Amino acid sequence: MGKHEPVVRWAPRVAQAKIRRLYQLDAQGIVDEMRSTTSVSGCILVAAASST
Repeated sequence: MGKHEPVVRWAPRVAQAKIRRLYQLDAQGIVDEMRSTTSVSGCILVAAASST
């Protein structure tokens, strides 16, 4: 690594139970409020970036 390269900071690990639940809910077609909000926020960001 050179002197000017940024240090990589990893996010904390996600519990396996949370990941398992995410996949189970997705397989059942259930979208929780947090994922729905994140999806809407993501769409807004993409639209804003595309309009510039």
